[in-house]
Amino acid sequence: SADYWARPIYTASSIACGAPAFIEENDLPETPDCLDPSLCLGVLNRGQYTPRPWQLSRGEERVQLAPTGRIFCSSTPILVRAATDGAGLIHVMDVLVREHLASGMLVQMFPDWKGEERTIFAVTPRAKFASPKVRAFMQFFGNAYDGIQTEVPVRAGGIG
Repeated sequence: SADYWARPIYTASSIACGAPAFIEENDLPETPDCLDPSLCLGVLNRGQYTPRPWQLSRGEERVQLAPTGRIFCSSTPILVRAATDGAGLIHVMDVLVREHLASGMLVQMFPDWKGEERTIFAVTPRAKFASPKVRAFMQFFGNAYDGIQTEVPVRAGGIG
């Protein structure tokens, strides 16, 4: 039996967003397939020089867009700052721009299109070995992000 459990806390989705002024100035399309890639800032994976493509879907429709905007960066916080400053559109995990969207600093584009999804897990010792503080934190974090409450055992080599 496994000594650790992985608890899915939140399923994050990539969303496209930009500053309200940038969106107004650029007369952006209703759908991502008509979006000019030069308006899109790119996330670089470590050690790569080509940004990750934006992947969006709506039902059976699929769009992949290769950003060619002014800024490519491996630091998401820097890209978020660039977007709030009006440098272009970004495509990042929703959890990273939640407050910017709530405050109106950023506006979500194409809300009926889904981006890539990633489940964020917290890995802890098995419940009977976890301290009360760890269990309380897990409960808090799960509730804060409308988390999925199921836990799965972690075996050598990954989850499951």
